[in-house]
Amino acid sequence: MMRQDLFVPRGKLAVAAVVAGVVVFVLSASQAVYAHITALPDDAVMRVNGREVSVSALDRRIDVLAAIYGVTAPNGGAKLADFRRAAAKSMAVSLVLEHAAKDEGIVIARKTVDDELTKIIDGQPNGDRASFVSFLGEKGLKEADVLDELERTRATQQLYTKVTAKVVPATEADARKEYDSRRDQMTSAERRRLANIVVKTKAEADDVISRLKSGHSFRAIAKSTSLDSSTSDKGGDLGQDVMQSDLETGYGNAAFSAAKGEVFGPVQTDSGWNVGQVVSVKKGKPLSFADVKATLVSALTGQRQLKVWTAWLNDRIDDAGIEYADVFRPKDLHVSSLEAPSGTGQ
Repeated sequence: MMRQDLFVPRGKLAVAAVVAGVVVFVLSASQAVYAHITALPDDAVMRVNGREVSVSALDRRIDVLAAIYGVTAPNGGAKLADFRRAAAKSMAVSLVLEHAAKDEGIVIARKTVDDELTKIIDGQPNGDRASFVSFLGEKGLKEADVLDELERTRATQQLYTKVTAKVVPATEADARKEYDSRRDQMTSAERRRLANIVVKTKAEADDVISRLKSGHSFRAIAKSTSLDSSTSDKGGDLGQDVMQSDLETGYGNAAFSAAKGEVFGPVQTDSGWNVGQVVSVKKGKPLSFADVKATLVSALTGQRQLKVWTAWLNDRIDDAGIEYADVFRPKDLHVSSLEAPSGTGQ
């Protein structure tokens, strides 16, 4: 038997259906209007904490990073698209951190960043501020753009210190446990003495390899062919033993995969096309616990701090409600411990 309070007469059903339809229509219309109002403009990269960032603003920041740190964009294709997505994500994180620093009342004195800029300029080949300002002008930048970026970096460092202040440092016992679990890896880094020839094109590098295979002296070819004036007179000798971490990734992989006396390459780097030779190899030596204790304590403490920092930063990223234009949207809105800018700078 059907309960009367669950039975809706046909007339009431019709009215209910009409009302429901009106509600659905109103909601759909409201959503459409809201989506239109909140949609990113065509020239926008993203919106962070309600602040829109234009493509030109992103390009400007990339130019600033190039001026300070030598960051360079790939020439084109998929690598350039990936680079610009990564740059957009980096800028979004920077804006999140800038907002967080203001919330925490962190203020950086302008003199502090001005002194830091002076150190950067002094480290340049000419070490001349006027030349640096002229260089910025060629890119449409001002000294203030660089100072602003350095100020954000300093603020991030202070924010990192504040967020990780309560992290319990690693102990000697923690370091001993880590050492014992990785004893076979506790060796000094292998070092190699290398000679190198730099030419402009791959065709020239292939020709160098062909001449070496036919018996020509590496030293002689380096003296007559290499574009690196600092090493060509020495037969291409780099002048010191190097670790793989000292070298550009591709070149380092090739140099440390070759045997003693072997020629490797050609490998393209920022300086051109390279053909190298392994002159000598010094294998790493086992390290005692005393050798690495301080390094391990510091590294383990840093890992703990970075874990706390990354979790905190990702919470702030969530709170910022970041919206990206499709072409700039990264695969993951969050940052990993490798991506998160920390107390050592961005």
